[in-house]
Amino acid sequence: LWLIAAVLGLTGWAWGARVLRAQTMSLRNRDFIQAARANGEPLHRVILVEMLPNLLAIIASSFVGTMTAAVLGLTTLAFIGVIPVSNLNWGTILFWAQQNNAFPDYWWWYVPAGLCIALLGVSLALINFG
Repeated sequence: LWLIAAVLGLTGWAWGARVLRAQTMSLRNRDFIQAARANGEPLHRVILVEMLPNLLAIIASSFVGTMTAAVLGLTTLAFIGVIPVSNLNWGTILFWAQQNNAFPDYWWWYVPAGLCIALLGVSLALINFG
């Protein structure tokens, strides 16, 4: 499970980093940053006091989006059988429902897991929008 978490973490950071870098480069040329530099403020104060409050919304939304993608990625990997089926998660529930031909007759095998995945995705998207 640590290997899968490491792979998802290593492959999931690039989008958020690109967006954060672009916003940081945009902030770098704003007047209030230039004024802080002209006043002789140290670099750590410019970063922590001037730039970081303007970047918090992007950092939070990037974190929530990456977390959503990681949960859905793990669920997908479990459903297609890449990770061990002894681990209990929503993907393995759907995997076993599919392996035991539960679709569409035994809806109570797959509907709760599907609803939980959908509700988690919607709730994280609503947190991101908020």
